[in-house]
Amino acid sequence: MEPDFERLAIEVAERARNGASVETIVRQLRDDGLDMSDSMFAIKKSGIMSAAEAKRAVLRSEVWTQEAAAAIELHEVLLDHLKEAKIIDQTNGSR
Repeated sequence: MEPDFERLAIEVAERARNGASVETIVRQLRDDGLDMSDSMFAIKKSGIMSAAEAKRAVLRSEVWTQEAAAAIELHEVLLDHLKEAKIIDQTNGSR
């Protein structure tokens, strides 16, 4: 089910007005079940920061640090496998 971004944006803006840190806001969004991209979108939609700032805030947050590192590692592993597959294709033409 798609998150209610209108409601989330209002809640994020309200938390920010009440003095919540960005880390606290990101943690609450994660606790509410949002993934990284949905968290970025909710923060951006709230108007408290731009899309680029929201992306940096989420990626640099404590709550997403481990997940971000794991995503980067997975990306690198997948790239390595794709490179290997391309080399195999070029060498023997069998795949």
